[in-house]
Amino acid sequence: MNGNLLIDELNKLEKRSYDIGNDISHNIANKHVNDIRFRTFFNLAQVLRSFKIYFILKEEYLKNREWYVETYLSKWGQSWPVIGQVIKDYNILNHDFDHVMLIGYIQVLFSIIDSGFRLFTRTIDPLACNQGTDSFHNIKDWLLKRLNKKKQYDNLLNLFVLMRNTIHNNGVYLNEKLPRQTISYKGKVYTFENRKVVKYGSANQLLFFEITPDIISMLENIVKSDIIFKGPSIPDPI
Repeated sequence: MNGNLLIDELNKLEKRSYDIGNDISHNIANKHVNDIRFRTFFNLAQVLRSFKIYFILKEEYLKNREWYVETYLSKWGQSWPVIGQVIKDYNILNHDFDHVMLIGYIQVLFSIIDSGFRLFTRTIDPLACNQGTDSFHNIKDWLLKRLNKKKQYDNLLNLFVLMRNTIHNNGVYLNEKLPRQTISYKGKVYTFENRKVVKYGSANQLLFFEITPDIISMLENIVKSDIIFKGPSIPDPI
C-alpha cells in the first residue's frame, strides 16, 4: 500500500478522534478531568499519531539502504542480523519492524476497547459480569445487548478480536474447540480454520481503512448513548 495514502488516512483518523473527544468533553454531563468518555478518543488519537509518525519515518529514512549504512551501521555501530549463514539486509529489518508495529497497534487498540467496555459495564451495573472482571467476550455481549447495539457491532468486534488472536501466530488461526468460524464484514466473508493462515487480503487496508474507522464510530455511538452520556462521571483509572 502507498505510504502517503496510509499517512493521510491515519492523520484523518487522528483528527476525527480529537474532534469527537473535544465535542464530548464540552457537552458531557458530570464530567471528571480524566473522564473515560472523552479520554477514550484522546487515547485513540495518541495511538494513531504514534503509528503515523512511524510511517513518516519509514518514508523519509527507513526505505533508504543508505540511511541504514550511514546511521544504523556506521554511526550507531549496529550490524545486519545473521540467521544461519544468511545476512539479513534492511528489507528484512523493515519487515520485522512492520510486524512488531502492527502487533503493537492491534494490542493497544484492543486494550482501549477492553478497558472502556469494562468501565461502561461497571457504571451501568456494578455487579454485572462478575463486577466487570469477566472475559472480554462476556463483557462485550452484555454491554452491546444492554445498549441494544449487538446486531450493529457484534461482527466488527468478533472479527477484530480474532484478528488480534491470530496476529500472534503469524496469521494462523489456532482453536481446537472452535476449529472453523466464519464472519461476514462489509460484504466479505472471513474464514478461520484451525491451523490455517487466515486470508485477510491487505492487512493495512482492512485495519486502517475499515476496522479502525468503524471502531471509532462504535465507541462514539456507545459513549453518546443516554445511559452513559447522561450518567455519572467515569474516571480513567490510569
